[in-house]
Amino acid sequence: MNLIVIDPNTKQPSPTGDILTIPIFLELWERITKLDGDRDGSKKRRNLQEYGYIKFNGAYDSKYRYMEAKEADEKIRVLLKLPDEWQPDEVVKECLRIYIELQETPTMELLDDLEGTNRDLKKWTRSKRALIADGKLDSKEVDGVLDVIDRLPKTAEAIKRSKEIIYQEQSTSTGRRGRKFAKFEMPEK
Repeated sequence: MNLIVIDPNTKQPSPTGDILTIPIFLELWERITKLDGDRDGSKKRRNLQEYGYIKFNGAYDSKYRYMEAKEADEKIRVLLKLPDEWQPDEVVKECLRIYIELQETPTMELLDDLEGTNRDLKKWTRSKRALIADGKLDSKEVDGVLDVIDRLPKTAEAIKRSKEIIYQEQSTSTGRRGRKFAKFEMPEK
């Protein structure tokens, strides 16, 4: 389910009608933030930046999702041209929490575990590579490293397949754990 999309014309993050049915997201959209070049707040520049911050921090397919929090935050701020003094307030934090929760499915949990394993393997292989370069591993330990490297394509394939399943789930479901909402039901906070 696409709750925040990138507008093809403006190239700006934009909330969909679905997400604006959730009161806190509507509150974020309706608040007035006066900026240079948007003195009355009608262009919603800061609002769109905040929606972008939520999307890039919380989207299941965001490349920033699995980065260290501080690094991801810095890169997202630069991407969205957010000022250094801007900090996410309670409304933005709550919107981010709900946005992430709306995407949770059992497959998403599996993908999080696989991505975590992938990151750990990346750190492990880098440390072993440094040890091999320094000549600090004997042949038996090198064989162990090569066995792990031999299994890495299977891990990559599992992650790819999980992402495909998640994409299918996210495009058809609207609720937590794949549950569909009734026509006029509001998601719980």
